[in-house]
Amino acid sequence: MADEIVKYLSTIVEFVGIAIILVGFFISLIKWLINFIRHLEGPEFYKYTQETRGRLGLYLMLGLEFMIASDIILTAISPTPENLILVGSLVLIRIAIGYFLGRDLKELS
Repeated sequence: MADEIVKYLSTIVEFVGIAIILVGFFISLIKWLINFIRHLEGPEFYKYTQETRGRLGLYLMLGLEFMIASDIILTAISPTPENLILVGSLVLIRIAIGYFLGRDLKELS
């Protein structure tokens, strides 16, 4: 019974992560399209495109953190080697994204 509740909660956390990524994608897409229409080319277009990339990256990182939390919850109730490998892989992906996003954001400043 408790395992089923934890699995249900884990699924909710995972869907929240997916929703964050989707919301970030659509917000970034809309802002990029507005920028594209206003500034078809030139330095302003590049500047706003880079800002949009940074914003989308932040949404991706936040969404991934929720998805990692979901996997950690599942691993806590069922610590199989497959689950441990999955969580480890997701953490490595998040670290890589965080590193490259941080580097890109530093270049923008």
